[in-house]
Amino acid sequence: MLAPSACCPLCGTPVNAQGRPVNAWSASQGLIDRLEELLTLHLPTGGLHSHVAARKLGLSTRSLARNLKNEGTTFVETVQRLRMRLAQEYLRDERMPLADIAWKLGFDAQSSFSHACRKWFGKSPLELRMFLLVEAQK
Repeated sequence: MLAPSACCPLCGTPVNAQGRPVNAWSASQGLIDRLEELLTLHLPTGGLHSHVAARKLGLSTRSLARNLKNEGTTFVETVQRLRMRLAQEYLRDERMPLADIAWKLGFDAQSSFSHACRKWFGKSPLELRMFLLVEAQK
């Protein structure tokens, strides 16, 4: 773990003991957290294939799969859980249009998002939004 003073004095970028910039991913940040952060950035543009995500994380595709298996999950399951969690988060914002939510989650069309919502939660996006808003008021 980096000491608080281990930063470039000019730009504030974290550096290692040799003064070289370190990867933006903290060693203490878990693989799934790092992967979800990366996926969230790329979902609106269609997401990432596992080999691209692995490369961006500094891993081989095989290492990513093995490490995710050790965490009890897979790449596809991680993407699915992230989309479900983000769908709920975005639906809690009643000002956010459903088409925008569909786009942010990487769906080609709002109808695809609606289909996924029904599969995941047994409710349409509007029904789920109302449910989440009512729950938040309790």
